[in-house]
Amino acid sequence: MYILGDIGNTETKLCLVSKKNKILKKIIFLSKSVNNKKLNSLFKKNKIQLHKIEKVLFCSVVPKTFDIIKKYLSKKVKSKCFEVKNLKLKSLIKIKVDYKQVGSDRITNAISLMNNKNNFIILDLEQQQLLMY
Repeated sequence: MYILGDIGNTETKLCLVSKKNKILKKIIFLSKSVNNKKLNSLFKKNKIQLHKIEKVLFCSVVPKTFDIIKKYLSKKVKSKCFEVKNLKLKSLIKIKVDYKQVGSDRITNAISLMNNKNNFIILDLEQQQLLMY
């Protein structure tokens, strides 16, 4: 199983995903309230068996929250906890600006739109984004 996470300024969303890419469980909580006690409670309450997690990937615009979750999971999960922006994606997507200035949310949007079949419009309203297709 995999954990996929989206850490935003207001909410953090976690999805537990099967090897067959089926979403098994969604968990949403406030980003500001993240600590070890809260994470313990969330995983226990949702009956998530962390020893079965094979991969962990996050898209985060709140580094502090990501660091707390990463440290927590590093003690509970066999695999490393990755953040989209820290992956080597330059062969997958061309970024023509300073890579350090692009948020992982923007990178994730760009990658998700990579198909040659459809046209997409992303309205970026700074704090929130709207994806239209």
